[in-house]
Amino acid sequence: MESLLQDTFPELDPCIKDYIMGMLEDETTVEDLTSSDDLFELIGPFILNGCSDVKEGKVMKLCAALYDALNIPTSNSAQTVLSAPIQISNMSIADDSQLSGNIWKASKGDNTTIVNKQK
Repeated sequence: MESLLQDTFPELDPCIKDYIMGMLEDETTVEDLTSSDDLFELIGPFILNGCSDVKEGKVMKLCAALYDALNIPTSNSAQTVLSAPIQISNMSIADDSQLSGNIWKASKGDNTTIVNKQK
């Protein structure tokens, strides 16, 4: 990645280049990136201000290449998109034993549901 940045913008100040590389190596910063546009928002201003006579399109192309080089997963296979909304009120559970450990159903020995009328 550093060579890509150096080859694209050789006139970039070494301090700015080191700062950009530090951001790209920081896992917490990279985790929040969802597209090359996010990467442009992160490092674009440093490159645009650090180099004279640089076009925004060239920086966008660099950000796209760097984003691809970071190998950020774009989707999470554990997530599922539902085809329709879920109506919990319409769901029926055939066996009450499935609810025995459920926090939404009070167990028969649960004293928290009893009201003390003397208090």
